[in-house]
Amino acid sequence: MLQNYIKVALRNLWRNRLFTTLHIVGLAIGISACWLIYQLVQYEFSFNAQIPDNDRVYRVASMFVFDGVEGGNAGAPKPLADAIKQRVSGVEMVVPVHDRWTRAAYAPNAGKSERFKNVNEVLSTTPNYFKLIHYQWLAGNATALSQPKQVVLTKSRAERYFPTLRPEQIIGKTLLYDDTLAIQIAGVVADLPFNTDFTGKEFISLTPTKYAVEEWGNVNSDEQIFIKLAPNVSSEQVIKTINAISSRASNEQLKTWGDVKRWHVMQSVASIHLDATFGDRHRKADSKVLYGLMGVALFLLLLACINYINLSTAQASQRSKEIGIRKTLGSGQGQLIIQFLGETFFVVLIALAFSYGLTQGGLLYFEEMLPKDFLQNRSERPLWVFLPILVVLVSFLAGIYPAWIVARFAPVKILRGYAVSMTKSNRTTLRKGLIVFQFVVAQLFIIGALIVGSQLRYVLNNDLGFQRDAVLTIDIPWEVRESSATKDRHFLLTNELRQLSGISQIALGNPLLSQNYSSNTQEFTNEKGQKVERNVFRKYADTGIIPLYGLKLLAGRNLQPSDTVTEYVINEVARKTFGFKSPQEDIGVNAVVRHA
Repeated sequence: MLQNYIKVALRNLWRNRLFTTLHIVGLAIGISACWLIYQLVQYEFSFNAQIPDNDRVYRVASMFVFDGVEGGNAGAPKPLADAIKQRVSGVEMVVPVHDRWTRAAYAPNAGKSERFKNVNEVLSTTPNYFKLIHYQWLAGNATALSQPKQVVLTKSRAERYFPTLRPEQIIGKTLLYDDTLAIQIAGVVADLPFNTDFTGKEFISLTPTKYAVEEWGNVNSDEQIFIKLAPNVSSEQVIKTINAISSRASNEQLKTWGDVKRWHVMQSVASIHLDATFGDRHRKADSKVLYGLMGVALFLLLLACINYINLSTAQASQRSKEIGIRKTLGSGQGQLIIQFLGETFFVVLIALAFSYGLTQGGLLYFEEMLPKDFLQNRSERPLWVFLPILVVLVSFLAGIYPAWIVARFAPVKILRGYAVSMTKSNRTTLRKGLIVFQFVVAQLFIIGALIVGSQLRYVLNNDLGFQRDAVLTIDIPWEVRESSATKDRHFLLTNELRQLSGISQIALGNPLLSQNYSSNTQEFTNEKGQKVERNVFRKYADTGIIPLYGLKLLAGRNLQPSDTVTEYVINEVARKTFGFKSPQEDIGVNAVVRHA
């Protein structure tokens, strides 16, 4: 019986080669799109999932409302870590983690010191960090970092510094950071074997510090706090207590910032990678985007199944005599449905084989758009569960309706030569509805393309208030800017670039049109003799920045050349924040800069 079904399926597929090709191509495209999106979504959702007790591990982050705009920051005030440890009940562990910016490290190797540049992923933390994340110790133990000036290396970083030594042989050796800071190696741990945002490679002991009161108002994404709650402790009650402590300690300072609100939230460590609200140096994925991609994958798969259904039902009348003979010889509806579902299953398997090639080609084609380590760190094991489920699901969705329609053919009418009708005159059939659905989707895609095209033309041609054509931004590495040997080379580079005929203007400073900024408190006395304090976000630039971007001054003049900060050019938002009624009113006002 099974052999006969296979022969009939192959014969029909070969006889209707055009329809078979259309079936395979349509399903292959839908399956490959679903396959690609599944791998990406599975990769992003796998981050931090294998951290032990991750349902009890949280990051204490900060939320702000500034100028009516709400935003987040992954950091928290540095004194808050000790305050949580001493005053918040229900917290099993508190782990401060501070990123360190390091230009170079010297490692003693074979009797000489070798200098390593571009040393990144260096952290300052406490011994509890290794209990929180659960690293495997290759040398040393959990007491490492309990003393000042100690460092723990991961296996990959130890092999970079000491390629010929085993982990236990490098314990006690000294690393010299930035030519001045000597740190003793106290341990070596294995690299984490799963996808995670905890990417540190060198861990330096964070010594206890008595912080100034002003530190309660400072938040930096490089200075984060992680906590682990005790079992059955409510996170809502813990964060309520944390906010009460932070509010009492920082309210007076935050008042000097103007209309600013700040509070803290607790992020589950499993959700850190999927929340783009809180910025830090790690790449983030947006959970909303990922869910949207999942919806797109299901939609594309559904379209492929609908296309298969419409083509199959259009082709069904060609097999009416075969069905009539089979029913006359004793085949029941159940057997016929199984036969046609089997044919669909066979087509889906062929489409799956083609979709493998499409998927691999898609991964290579979209490689630059995918996460940096996606191709190396994606897991293949979940596919062995996903693909069988996908094949069965597509086979059922695409095959059940055509199989049911064909199995209902009346054998007597077929054998007497009556034409087979696929429709009913009194009501709209499912097939008609699917065809209408396909046309509606096509119309929506066309309309969407027209709208997106109109938006792109608007963005490309609309006047944004500054000159953007032929403007290039060149980023000078911070190691070059801060190094004593190359500290002022960018001025020489600027002079050389000015000599080139193809460059009309050039300026130095922070990227003007970016979200990178610093802040300080400005204090001045208004016309009523009252002291006014406002926190202002600032950027440094030279006198060329305004003419370079073609910015229009509403009042006053451009900055004058100076080797010190003596003047500001402010925008409309800053003018309103200071309370000036017109652009001319703030010209010449003297301000005192605090907390710069």
